[in-house]
Amino acid sequence: MTRTASIEGQSIGERRLDGAKKSMVRVVAPAIAALLVVGLAACGNSEKPAAAGGSGGAADLGTLKVLQVTPNDVSAVALAATFKLNMWEGTGLKVETVLGQPSTEAAALTRGDMDLSTRGASSQLANMAKGVPAKLMGAVRLPTSMYLVSSTKSGINDPEDLRKGGINFGISSFGSSSDEVVKAVVTHYALSQDQYKVTALGDIKGILAAFKRGDIDAFAWSAGDAFAMEGEGLGKVLGNAEQWQQPSVSVAYAVSDKAIKERPEALKKFFEVYYSAVEKLRADPKIALDIYVNDWKYPQAVGEKAVKDELPTLSTDGQIPAENLKNLGATVSESFEIKDLDATKYWDYWKNLE
Repeated sequence: MTRTASIEGQSIGERRLDGAKKSMVRVVAPAIAALLVVGLAACGNSEKPAAAGGSGGAADLGTLKVLQVTPNDVSAVALAATFKLNMWEGTGLKVETVLGQPSTEAAALTRGDMDLSTRGASSQLANMAKGVPAKLMGAVRLPTSMYLVSSTKSGINDPEDLRKGGINFGISSFGSSSDEVVKAVVTHYALSQDQYKVTALGDIKGILAAFKRGDIDAFAWSAGDAFAMEGEGLGKVLGNAEQWQQPSVSVAYAVSDKAIKERPEALKKFFEVYYSAVEKLRADPKIALDIYVNDWKYPQAVGEKAVKDELPTLSTDGQIPAENLKNLGATVSESFEIKDLDATKYWDYWKNLE
């Protein structure tokens, strides 16, 4: 079984699971040049950063910049709600959101270009273990809300059909949440390395494009895109990935050490407002539905499904239980070949900020 990475259809390298590694051609661009600034305001994404907030009599806490890798799924809906509901007004804090590729996160946090980032926790922890000066400070969601989707062309109509093998799974990047789902699935169904293939496609846009072309047979992503493919008659949702995975951390906020040291009050205010938004969405799911349908342009039925299934997976306080943190560390240790990884060294709960 080979693991192939490609961006916009162009192969950039290959890694074999049997231990043999082929040389990889890497194209490295300046981190910020690769970032696309977007806003999650009430009107949806814009070309300008969302810089909401104001003092309103409160102490001026400045501006925090948040890097987002997947802006239009459940992991982003509460942050989107903070803008939609004008929750930064009167806090003294301004917040800007920036959309970037997974490959930009490490450099952005290291250089201090970004204060926080949100993406798959396994990739974040791996970066930290490799030297990125940052800490996990708050869970976005613990249980995965990812769904495994098979192509209608693949002949896979039931999870048990996966046992047959011959499957090309599409993922965003190696070590990502989508990759972890694939690993759990192939382990559960005892697929040998020659029974499946994994292709990294950069992001959800690349995954969906490959899926529609028939280049991949299956992928795992959040409800919005998963059920959209089923609604279009292109895919079959095989189930929530939680049935194949151990308790862990799906998505989290990583915060640069620089921001932790220099901006503790601003960070604490950020998390207070963010988790307050989660509570508001839980109390009134129609707000989240409005974001899915009117801002992110998902079909009504898909938005309703996403809100019903995914809102309950959002953490309301950001705490990560010891078991989940341990499992996350074990997963990252195996996936990225990092020995003796102690995940607790990279966990600093936001409520402990002083």
